[in-house]
Amino acid sequence: AEYGSSGINAEYGRGKTPDEISQLRFVACTVVLLILLAMQLYLGWKFVQTVLSWRHQAKEVALAQKKADNFWQQRKEQNKEAKKARAEKRAVKAAEGDKED
Repeated sequence: AEYGSSGINAEYGRGKTPDEISQLRFVACTVVLLILLAMQLYLGWKFVQTVLSWRHQAKEVALAQKKADNFWQQRKEQNKEAKKARAEKRAVKAAEGDKED
């Protein structure tokens, strides 16, 4: 840079002393950093909530899966028993038919 710090003062200050400028910059940077920090905290909190809700949903899904598996297991057993019962009925009918002849 050809014009060192005087050029910077000319760009920024327009008659302000370097102290005033740095004060302003300090305040501006502080505000920006606070805003960024607030956003970080907010997004971090949202992320934590999201993950917790995912875990909760995963638990609920697992529970529903279990219920469904139990349901189908019971259905299978009921069908087996119903088949047995029908087979027995048929056997009884067949036996009765044999007697009548």
